[in-house]
Amino acid sequence: MFKKPPHKIFTSSPLRNSDVKVLRQRVLVLFLDVKDKIDVDALVPKGISSCKFDTHLDETGVLYSSMEKEPLWFSIGKGGIVQSNLVPTGKRLITNTLLLIHMSGLHHIMLSVYAMEMPYTSTNNLDTRSRHPHSRRHGLISYYQRIPLNLPRTGGADLMIPGVVPSPIIPSLAQGQLVSITQYRSTTPLVVGSMAVNGSELRDDDDQKGKAVITLHATGDALWALGSKQEPPEGNQPEAAAPTTDSVDGMTKAVEDVKLDGEIEQDGASTQAVTSERVPSAQDSAEIEILLRSTTLYALARVDASALPLPASTFYSSHILPSRPARPTLPQSNETDEPIDPKTLLSHLDIKHTSHKKLAPFLKGFEKDGILKLKDVRGELLIFSVDTKHPALVEAIKWGWKTVGAEERKEKEREKESTTGGSTKEILVEEVWFSEANTDGFFELCGESAPHYPLSSLRPLLNKYVTGHNLQHPTNPKFVVLDEVLSRALLRKGENDKEFVGRDELVDRLSGNMKGMWRVGGTGNFKKLPLHPVNVQTKTRQGRKVVTLITGFEPFGIDPETLSEELRKRCASSTSVSPCVEKPRQLEVMVQGSQIKAVTTLLLELGLPKKWIKVSESSVKGKGASVCPIPSATLWRGINCLCCSALYMHALKFPRNADYDTPELYGLARMIFHKPSLPLSLTLMPAGKTLNLNLTTTDDVRLGAWFVAADSFYQKHLRLAPPFKGDSANLKEKSRETLASLLPTALQDHPTILFFHGNAMTRAFHLRTRLYSTLSSRLNANVLAIDYRGFGNSEGVPSEQGLLLDARAAWDWLIENGAKEADITVVGQSLGTGVSAGLVAELAEEGVSPRGMVLLAPYSSIATLLETYDLGGKLPILQPLQKFRFVFGFVLRFLRHRFDTLSIINDITCPITIIHATDDWDIPVAHAKVLFDALLESLLPPHPFNPQDVLLGKVPHEEFSTFISERNTRRNQVVATMEIKGLGTISTFSRDDSHGDVTFLQTTWGEHNGISAIEGVIDVIGWSVGMADR
Repeated sequence: MFKKPPHKIFTSSPLRNSDVKVLRQRVLVLFLDVKDKIDVDALVPKGISSCKFDTHLDETGVLYSSMEKEPLWFSIGKGGIVQSNLVPTGKRLITNTLLLIHMSGLHHIMLSVYAMEMPYTSTNNLDTRSRHPHSRRHGLISYYQRIPLNLPRTGGADLMIPGVVPSPIIPSLAQGQLVSITQYRSTTPLVVGSMAVNGSELRDDDDQKGKAVITLHATGDALWALGSKQEPPEGNQPEAAAPTTDSVDGMTKAVEDVKLDGEIEQDGASTQAVTSERVPSAQDSAEIEILLRSTTLYALARVDASALPLPASTFYSSHILPSRPARPTLPQSNETDEPIDPKTLLSHLDIKHTSHKKLAPFLKGFEKDGILKLKDVRGELLIFSVDTKHPALVEAIKWGWKTVGAEERKEKEREKESTTGGSTKEILVEEVWFSEANTDGFFELCGESAPHYPLSSLRPLLNKYVTGHNLQHPTNPKFVVLDEVLSRALLRKGENDKEFVGRDELVDRLSGNMKGMWRVGGTGNFKKLPLHPVNVQTKTRQGRKVVTLITGFEPFGIDPETLSEELRKRCASSTSVSPCVEKPRQLEVMVQGSQIKAVTTLLLELGLPKKWIKVSESSVKGKGASVCPIPSATLWRGINCLCCSALYMHALKFPRNADYDTPELYGLARMIFHKPSLPLSLTLMPAGKTLNLNLTTTDDVRLGAWFVAADSFYQKHLRLAPPFKGDSANLKEKSRETLASLLPTALQDHPTILFFHGNAMTRAFHLRTRLYSTLSSRLNANVLAIDYRGFGNSEGVPSEQGLLLDARAAWDWLIENGAKEADITVVGQSLGTGVSAGLVAELAEEGVSPRGMVLLAPYSSIATLLETYDLGGKLPILQPLQKFRFVFGFVLRFLRHRFDTLSIINDITCPITIIHATDDWDIPVAHAKVLFDALLESLLPPHPFNPQDVLLGKVPHEEFSTFISERNTRRNQVVATMEIKGLGTISTFSRDDSHGDVTFLQTTWGEHNGISAIEGVIDVIGWSVGMADR
C-alpha cells in the first residue's frame, strides 16, 4: 500500500478530546485481552493528530501521528473512527511488543507470525545462496539468505506461500486477518499485512503457489519514511523456556519449537548446513521425549476410528514410528553445540531412548490427560478409543510436517519405477475431425485454417462465434439462434426450417457434419472413426469354466504374444492366442479364470489409456436359467412410457371435447343474456373476462392457456351494459373494448398469479376453474393458467424438461405483455408444485425473484413419492416391490421424470408458502413437512453426529437427547406457530435478508383436491405473498 509515497496528503489537525476518547476506546476493543496490561495513554498519546491521505492506488485512509510526527495508527477506507479498519504501524508494534504476545483471534487483531520470512531477492549465483533450514514445506525447497531484513528487502512486496514455514499457529489464521511478519526467532515486527488465504490452506500441498500475506505497511516504505526514519531494532531471540512434559499443554507448546529440517542457521553469509558426528546425549533425552510425544499426538489425530480397538504394539509400529518427522532436529542449548545429524536423531527417536523405556507407561500418560482409553485384554494392551475432540488433537491435526512413512512410500515408488525401467509412456491416441464443405464457412469466419481439430477445440470456437455475432436466444440463454453459416454447419437433412438449437447440442451437431478420424502413436495416416476400445470380458465355457477374453488390441500396437506370455506369468494360468470367433480377422487372447483386474492393470502398464479399456463381466447362466427376450432399449422405452402415462395421466382429458374458445361455459364469468327483437329467442354473449390464448415454447410446441382478468378490472373496463328494451332493442350493441386490447393495462394495474395444475384433466376441469374465479375475486388478481404439453388442446408429449419449458414460456409471455417480475406469484398444485419449484429456482439462478411461490399439496420428489404412493389412498403402486429392493431400484433407475423439489428448494429466494391437508391420501403431509424442515435447517444447530452411529447406538443417549433438546428449543424460538380452529395450524419463520419468509399451513381436512376450497386458505395465500393485509 505504501510502496510508493501517498498520492496526496491533506493538512494535519489535532484530534478533539472526544475523538481521542473514541480512538482509545477503539484500541481497547481491539486489544480486549490485554487492556489491563497496556497503557492506552501511550498507545494514543495526548496531542495526537490526524490527516487524510490518498495512496498511489487511489485508496483513501486516515493517518494518526504523535506530536513528534511519528506515524502510530492508520485506517483504511472511508468512515469514522469506529467503522474504520484500524491498523498499527511498524513503529507502534516495535515500541509495544506486548501487543504481539497477548492477542485474541478477532478479524482486526494483530498476531505475530514468527514463522514467516521475506524471500531472498539478490541476483547472486545459486551457489552462493544457502538453503533456508525452515523454508522446506512438505518437500518444497525455496532458497533464502539468512541476513537481517533491511530497506531493499522489505519495500512492500507481498509474502508468497513458499516463504511460509510450517507452524501450529498458522492454521488458526483466517483470510483477511491482520498479522505482523517477523524474522524467524525474532520479536521485531517488520511487516504489517492481512492474510490472503486461510491459514489452514497453507499445508499439505507440495506445489502450492500464490500469495500468503498482502502487505499493508512494511519497514522502510513510504509510511515509515514519514517518521524519524530510524532503523528497526534487531530484536532478540525469545528465550526457550524448558517445557515440561508432565501435561499435554506443556508438550503441545514444546512441539511448536521443534525444528523439522536437518539444516542450521549461521551468522553472516549463507552457507550449506554441515552435518556433524555428534549423537544425542543424556541431556537430550527430555527433548527427544517431547518430540516423540508430539509425534504420538500427530498419529492419534490421524488414526481412523474404525480401526479401533487397536493393539498398542501395532499402533506404535504402524502409526507412531511412521508419523515421526522425516528430518527432525533438536534446539541447541548453546551456540557451541554441534547440530545432530537428522538420520542419527531419527534412529534415537523411539521409546527406548525416553525415560519410560516401555510403551505401556508412555501411553498411560496420554490416558491420564483424557486423550485415549486403554484396556488390558488377556495380557495385551489395547487402545480402546481416542477422543478426537480433545484440544491437543484438534491442534495436532493441523501440524503438517513431512513424515517418515511418506518418505518411505515415495522411496518404494521410486524403486519400483527404477526396476521396471521407469514409467511406461502412455500410448498417444488422437481423435480429430476434418472440416467438410458444410463447415468450411464456419471455420473461415472463425479465422481458423488448421487441417483438423480435436473435439475439445470445437466448443470454444462455437462460443466465440455465438458471442461475436450476438446469436444468443433473446429469452432463453440455453438456446442459440441460427444464422446462415451456423445453419449450414449444424443442421442435418430435413431440418431446414429450424431457427435455433440448444447450446448442449452445438458440439455434437458440428462434429456430426465433419469427418472423424483417428491415429495411434502420433505418426502414420489417419483412419476413419469409430475406434473401438480394447474389450476385456469374462465368459463361461464348458459348464462352469470361466475364462477372460481380450480383443481389439491391434490398433493400439499391442503384441498379442507378448500380452499372452505376460498374463501367463502374472495370473499363473494357461493362456492362448487364437482368431476371434465373431471377427476372424482379429486375434483373441484367452486367460483361464476371472482375471479382469490383472488384465486391466497390465494394459495400463503397457501405456493404454484407461478410456480405451472396456470391461464387461458376463453373468453365469445356471441350470434352468432363462434370458429375457426383450432388448434393453425396448424395455427402457416401455418402462419410460408406462411411468410417463402413470405420472401425468394426460390421456384423461375431462371435460371431453371442451370448447376452449368459450371459457364462460365452464364458470369463468357468467354469460350475458341478450334479448333481440324476437321475444322467444335468446342469444348468449360472452362476458369477456377470460381470454383464450395460444403460447409457443422455445422448442416450438403450441400450448393452450386462459388469462382471467382481475375482478375489479373486469367490473371497470369489460362489464357489459344491460340489454336494450322496447323499441330500441333492434339497435346495434354499444361498442366496448376487449380484454385483448386492455391486456397490458390489466397486467400493470393488478398482480398476477401464474397457475400450474396437477396431473390428469385439463384447465377447464370444474375444480380448477372454481379456483381461478376465487383467486381473481378474493385476491383481485389476474390468473394465467396453462395446459402442459399433451394436456387439453396443447401439442406434444409431457416430460420433466418439457413441462419446465412450458412454465418458462408462460412466464416470458407475462413479462413480454407488461407484467412486472415482482407482481407475479407462481402457484402450483400437486404435480404443478414440482413445475413451480423448477421454474422459480431457474429464475433465482438468473437473479430474478417473483412476488412469491405457493405450493398446494406438494411432494419432495417423484422418486420418494412412488415409494409410498397409493392410488386413491387404497391401491399401492410400487410398495409391494420394496420387498425386492433390486427390482424396486431397477424401476427407479429408469425413472426419467423426477421433479426433485427437495434438492432445489433452498435455492429459491422469494417468499414460499406451503399448504397441505392432514387427510391427503394421495400425497402424505410428510412431504410438505420435509420441505419446510429443509428450509428451516440452516437456522438450527448442525448435526454433530454421524447418522449411522446414531442408528447403531454408538452415540451416548444423554448427549443425543441434549442435542435434540437444543434443536427443539431453537426451533421454537425461530418458528411462530398459530392454531386456528376449523382450519389448521400455521407455522412461519423468516430467513435472512436475501430470502423471503416461509409459511406452512397444515389444514385439518380438505384431502388432496379440495384443499383450495377451504375457507381461509385463499386468505393465507394473500397475506403470505403480500396481496392482502394480515
